[in-house]
Amino acid sequence: MNFQQTLHRAFITFCIVFTCSTLASTIVFAIAGIPEVHIFFMTELLLLSILTSSVVFVFYSKKELSERQIIVRYGLAYVLALTAVVALAYIWEWLSWTEWSFFVNVIILTVIVALVYAVAVAADYYYLKKVASDVVFKLEERNK
Repeated sequence: MNFQQTLHRAFITFCIVFTCSTLASTIVFAIAGIPEVHIFFMTELLLLSILTSSVVFVFYSKKELSERQIIVRYGLAYVLALTAVVALAYIWEWLSWTEWSFFVNVIILTVIVALVYAVAVAADYYYLKKVASDVVFKLEERNK
């Protein structure tokens, strides 16, 4: 995948991650009974979305990747994104980090990141499927 395609995927992933994380945090705030979201929290979500969408650059390669390499890179990208979320949640003090609630909060963050990551991977899959079908169509046209 060339750099331009990787950059395009990073932008799409950023849009998806920011939208999903905003929706997820709004739902969590509504369930918790918190009436308002501060602008600083939205700025933190924006920075977190930029950081987690940059893990798409794990897929940048000048040569074609095998299916196994792609699967390994998806796993690596998920681990990097989850590490970024947990580290920034700790730094920004989003959650209570007492002994018992630490594990509960990490599990909740893991599930939320997995859901957002699943949406981003699905969108990425459909994008790559479209690119592949366009390439096949152009090759068929050229061979006629």
